[in-house]
Amino acid sequence: MDTQCHCGQWMRLELRTILAGKVQILHVPMRACEACSAYHLFPPVKSVLTDYVRDLGKESSKKKRSFTEVNEISQIIYDVFLQETYESSSADMENAMKAAIKDRINLLLDLFQHAESIQDSIWLEDLRQRLSQLSSLLVELDRDKVHSHK
Repeated sequence: MDTQCHCGQWMRLELRTILAGKVQILHVPMRACEACSAYHLFPPVKSVLTDYVRDLGKESSKKKRSFTEVNEISQIIYDVFLQETYESSSADMENAMKAAIKDRINLLLDLFQHAESIQDSIWLEDLRQRLSQLSSLLVELDRDKVHSHK
């Protein structure tokens, strides 16, 4: 779950709040370095967040929105963070994350099968997007594992 920062220290995965105009977007996955205070958007959520911010447009009043409502990855990370303790090791967090992803994929595949049986094309597309998001999260977790063992 951790990746190395440009300063050489380890960056941890966190959920942060960002501003898009007058809208606060809560629970956005970010990599953060405690040593140099650098932070980076978690790569698998970048395109979804970009689209979400664009769709928000120019909100006329200050509001709060949770990114978990539109992003499967953010929801899983949020759920795992709620279950794990601050003292959990990176390996424990990664195992919990992978178990949560597996459970969610199984649920989405069951829903996909049902959506196919009733020929609901809109629901099928939504489920495809959610499954795609989870696939990108698995790729990112595997990439982190490869980099952390170098």
